[in-house]
Amino acid sequence: MRRLRDLYRDDPRVVAAAEAISGDRPLIVGACHGGLVTALLAATASRLASAWPRLVVCNDPAALRDDLEELGVVAAHLPEIDRFDAVEDDSAAADHSSLNRRVAAIEALAKGAVLLATPRSAQQPVPDLGQVANSSIVLKAGEDHDLHTLVDRLVDAGYKVASVVEGRGELAVRGGIIDVFPWIGEHPLRLEFFGDQVEAIRRFDVFTQESIAKADEAVLATASGSLATRTLWEQLPAGPVLVIGDLPLKGRLDKDHGRREVRIARQLEEGAIDGASTGVDRFRGDLRRGLSELKAAASESRETKIILLARNEEAKLELEAHCADHAVTAEVRIGRLTAGWRDQESALIVVHDFELAERQPVKRRGARIAGGSPLSSLTDLKRNDHVVHLKHGIGVFRGMATLEKRGFLEDYLLLEFAEGSKLYVPVDAIDLVQKFIGASGAKPELSKIGGAAWAKKRARAEKAIEDISAELLEAQARRVAAGGLAFPADGPDQRRFDSAFPYEETEDQLAAVREIRADMERPMAMDRLLCGDVGFGKTEVAMRAAFKAVAAGWQVAVLAPTTLLAEQHVETFSERFAAFGTRIAGLNRFHTASERTAALAKTAAGEVDIIIGTHALLTDKLHFAKLGLLVIDEEHRFGVKHKERLRALRGDAPGSGA
Repeated sequence: MRRLRDLYRDDPRVVAAAEAISGDRPLIVGACHGGLVTALLAATASRLASAWPRLVVCNDPAALRDDLEELGVVAAHLPEIDRFDAVEDDSAAADHSSLNRRVAAIEALAKGAVLLATPRSAQQPVPDLGQVANSSIVLKAGEDHDLHTLVDRLVDAGYKVASVVEGRGELAVRGGIIDVFPWIGEHPLRLEFFGDQVEAIRRFDVFTQESIAKADEAVLATASGSLATRTLWEQLPAGPVLVIGDLPLKGRLDKDHGRREVRIARQLEEGAIDGASTGVDRFRGDLRRGLSELKAAASESRETKIILLARNEEAKLELEAHCADHAVTAEVRIGRLTAGWRDQESALIVVHDFELAERQPVKRRGARIAGGSPLSSLTDLKRNDHVVHLKHGIGVFRGMATLEKRGFLEDYLLLEFAEGSKLYVPVDAIDLVQKFIGASGAKPELSKIGGAAWAKKRARAEKAIEDISAELLEAQARRVAAGGLAFPADGPDQRRFDSAFPYEETEDQLAAVREIRADMERPMAMDRLLCGDVGFGKTEVAMRAAFKAVAAGWQVAVLAPTTLLAEQHVETFSERFAAFGTRIAGLNRFHTASERTAALAKTAAGEVDIIIGTHALLTDKLHFAKLGLLVIDEEHRFGVKHKERLRALRGDAPGSGA
């Protein structure tokens, strides 16, 4: 992707941008479509030794950062980029966690970080660092402080209780020890109490959870809505500001904003750079039409250059063959930015393979709840539906009734219980009634009003829930204490694997992928349940997790409940991983005895990266050289004995999922 950066290095817009930034002048770059702005920024960064805007304002900071990383700009030129969370309403603005995240961002900015912000978040009020310092909780070794009172103060200030402290704003309590990661500060702190006295304060490593140094005091930053009186612009350190896109920044300012903000807005308008570009069409699979239009565009001028971006080596070779077939002169590179563009200024056209070939978005169906759902409105009920009254038990909904009460007519739900007993429930007490959820077609036994049977059933159910919760908490505590493998962060191969997906991901898919990868990168065992309806794309999410494990040198086991499903997974995984040299084996009755024996031997020797099978994976004959991830499809379909073996496998695997 350096090719794009090098093509724009001597572009007049890049030269002007570099001069503005090195001269500490604000800059706005407008009319930039697709990934053009990233190419311009990458080229600008290559001309600057160290200078960079302190604040970058754009509509989509996450997409900009991804594109910058694709071009290698973040690692090469930027010490740090922090996302400045947007506050969408007044209630969110008063939220302690949101305010404290803003404090952390401002503090990072003051230390030299580059801040990415949306126009809205850049204009939200933020706490003043000086005021925050004055309102911080300060503890010193040897002082007397009540542990429980301190925890309550931190929770009230927006800190969240966690089993293990992994990020800013988290705290964990274990006996007389409080682990806390302040919103401001480089390291989390461990406060050791002896009675009501702070006996010791230590900094500790968030990954190993081991103490690394003693500290004389702990400064625990807190923020409240009353401190959020100054905008980001008013606290911005000296240095240039970069605004990307046609954002009406000056028009958004009102008389209450500071002079510096108005001055910056005026300078931005005076120093605007026109991107002079347009977007490119998505040809929705009509490759012939797409290449014909590119050929026609290139024929308009001999100076026009065409660059096609392919998601992987296989797609690159395919695009080169198509260009040769249609006599299109184009340079094909491997890479992926937000979208393509046509740049009139430099006579350059950049198009992605997914803009030429069809990539249909996956349509996710609405979720289904088998057998009924909790009652949220009267329209959820039909006459003669079975219902559950939280105090009286199971009854039948017989319809609505209107009764006079204290001279007024009011509506009631008429419920019938055992022995014909009737109960009128006011509509404003609808939260006491839920639609009965049970096996399809089953008719439950009606409860008797005033009887003890329902109260006993409810007590037994509550006790069972408490027991299960205790078991789960104990099991999770053991897993956390045991620790696990922290997989490395995603590399270029992972991004190429992701980009090879032939469909547009849903937001839910991407969210699941992000959360699972974050779990895999933490130094503790992962146990995650992934739920989704048919067509959600759960298999793709699992394959991305599997690729992350394999890329780190670990083996993956994929367990399916049926032979047919296991073999489908073998075919799907083999096709998806084909371009990456991943060694995949199947273990089910569709494979011969000799093939199964070979798969067992190769897995034990570490010559298989991913093994996929049915209950055959649960045999004692299967041994792994380095098991890192266990993926279970439809875990509920496995029996008790199978799950005992699964627990043993989970003990061998740092990460697992169902």
